[in-house]
Amino acid sequence: MSSDLRFALLSDTTSRMNKLWLAISNGVEWRWQGQPRRSRMAFLVDGEWKQARSFDEDIVPTLILNEQKK
Repeated sequence: MSSDLRFALLSDTTSRMNKLWLAISNGVEWRWQGQPRRSRMAFLVDGEWKQARSFDEDIVPTLILNEQKK
């Protein structure tokens, strides 16, 4: 797996939908990790399951809260 792909899958700069497309198109194993409605995507990276952050879950709620405070 390239470092660019690893960054895109695990960082909060990419949405979940784009992560899903990247994983499928590059043959990366993935799964939902956690409870229903509170789960995150996890990717098999170097033989270890790593939980991903995402723009949708980590950035958007912060932006909405900051906008409401104004």
